Amino acid sequence: MQVTTLHLQNFRNYAELTLDLSPSLNIFLGPNAQGKTNLLEAVYYASLTHSHRTRQDHDLIRFQQPAALLQLAFSRAGVGSRLDITIPVQGRRKLLLNGQPVRPRELIGTLNTVLFSPEDLALIKGAPAGRRRFLDRELSQASPAYYHELLTYNHLLQQRNTLLKEIREHRASPHLLDPWDPQLAASAAKIAARRQDAVQKLQALANTMQQSISGDAETLALAYEFHGAEETPTLASMVATENERTRSTAQADTTPAMNATEAVDPAVSGAPNVTHTLELWYNKRLEARRSLDILRGVTSVGPHRDDLALTVNGIDLRAYGSQGQQRTGALALKLAELEFLHEETGEYPVLLLDDVMSELDAGRRRALLAFLAREQIQTIITATDAAYFPKERFGTMFHVKDGTIIKDEKSAGTVANA
Repeated sequence: MQVTTLHLQNFRNYAELTLDLSPSLNIFLGPNAQGKTNLLEAVYYASLTHSHRTRQDHDLIRFQQPAALLQLAFSRAGVGSRLDITIPVQGRRKLLLNGQPVRPRELIGTLNTVLFSPEDLALIKGAPAGRRRFLDRELSQASPAYYHELLTYNHLLQQRNTLLKEIREHRASPHLLDPWDPQLAASAAKIAARRQDAVQKLQALANTMQQSISGDAETLALAYEFHGAEETPTLASMVATENERTRSTAQADTTPAMNATEAVDPAVSGAPNVTHTLELWYNKRLEARRSLDILRGVTSVGPHRDDLALTVNGIDLRAYGSQGQQRTGALALKLAELEFLHEETGEYPVLLLDDVMSELDAGRRRALLAFLAREQIQTIITATDAAYFPKERFGTMFHVKDGTIIKDEKSAGTVANA
């Protein structure tokens, strides 16, 4: 998966820009506040239809301009495509894929990206919501079916929370929850089972990355934490046992008629037995906590409350990890996401690294750059100092100043600024 050309018009500080990108490493150098991150933001926006820096689309429009235009030419599995996004000051944005109108949800998974920026250190130190978003973004890009199920779950959750408030205010009967709870439990089970299965895959990938970046000095472990499972200590072990049993059965049985993936799409719900186990558990938990949920007016159990636990060398990374370990852990998670999407889709996503070099020591920088060069992953890197990179020719370099981009004379390709 590669972005071949990026065209911006009135996007952030770019009046007009046409940029051809290398299929390998693209390094954008320059002082802060010159427009480097805006380039990554544009590619990220095209991938997930929202910015990682603002919730307001109008923030992306150049000052006193009526609209911003974002165009990308990219290839996937050797097939070229074009995406056109118009973001107006007033009215709704317009999205075209190969000239045809599409809805935002239809674009998810079309152009996959993995972004790592200094703010992503919150993955380790921040609230559980950030780690849930990390898992959901990764799985949504790997599977449109998962993204659809996530939308379904969030809709059911919103409806149940609204009803809980009405019941608390004596404007509705508690019995009205009876048809909602089984639906919510079924959707919750699919989301949580798929997340837990993904975390097991990420575990091996992230640990490999952590060891590589740290010079084999650190071992990273991940675990999916079901909120409320502390009241049911056997839940995690039951889920792990069912996952292992499903994998063993799938490996032993190669006959088409008995292939488990034909019965249940694993991209949506994980192992069937795991999903069933979780559905029963969620139904019981929703029933047990109904009175408390009515009192609070919110649903207190479900994947919207779960978390991702991380340890390095057996120590809780969030609470006790050093700053260097936390930075490496966050980067290892992002690179594991890169490998996960590669395994799930057959192609590496585009990697976006925003000022990451300044957050790593020299040894970890060398290990990261060696990995990127070896795997030949299209990467867009922003940095303030060329000293972060090897002195020998390394990737295609651009210099950015006040919304103007100049390609290094030794680099091939074209860039045009208006």
